[in-house]
This record gives sequence, structure tokens and C-alpha cells, in this order.
Amino acid sequence: MRDEHWESLLRGYIDVVHATLRASGCDDPEDIYSLDLLKEQLKRMSVPALCIQPLMRSFLTADDEDVEEARKGMAAPEPTASIALRTTPKLIEEYIGLIENVIGWGWFPTVEDVDRCAAED
Repeated sequence: MRDEHWESLLRGYIDVVHATLRASGCDDPEDIYSLDLLKEQLKRMSVPALCIQPLMRSFLTADDEDVEEARKGMAAPEPTASIALRTTPKLIEEYIGLIENVIGWGWFPTVEDVDRCAAED
């Protein structure tokens, strides 16, 4: 389903960004933030996003008890917050789909990409 709507989602997002920039007085929003730049930034952040996705999904679906436990843990003098990562067959299927999309879009870094980034640091 992601593949069916991905380009229209990105186009819709960039249209809103451009409209906001125009409303702020920008004459050429494409020059400031293009669709290509958006895609480049999505590619750059795709692997960190994949890494944090299971945690964020657990935060979004946490029950009151989990939230209270995490809140108390973060408020402790030495933070010890934890939240159980929930897994279901559907969640695993969705996560695998995300990974496959990132690979299919050519966003998963190659060995050369990793070497180049390591050399820049």
C-alpha cells in the first residue's frame, strides 16, 4: 500500500511546505526546499528511523501503566525508564515492509556509503 501512495504523499507534503513558504513571503519555495531535497533527507534519515520505529510504536500504543512506569523512571535521580516493546505478527510484518521499502527505494546505505560517512567524521 505504501508504494501505491508514496509519491502522492511526498508531493502533498512538499505542496504544503511550499504553500507555507509562499505565505511567509518566499518567492521561490522550490529553490529553498525541493522535492529532491526532501527525498535526499528521507534517504539520509531512513536507517535511524528504522532503528527507532519499534520503540516509537511501543510509545504510541503504551497503556497507562507503561506510561506511568516510564514517567517515574525518567523522573528518578538516575533515569531508569523502560518500556516493553510489544510485538505482534502484524507489527513484525509492517516492520519488514518498511525495511523492504527502504531497500527497494535505494535508501539503505551501501558499504561505500558507510565508508564515505565514516571518512567524513
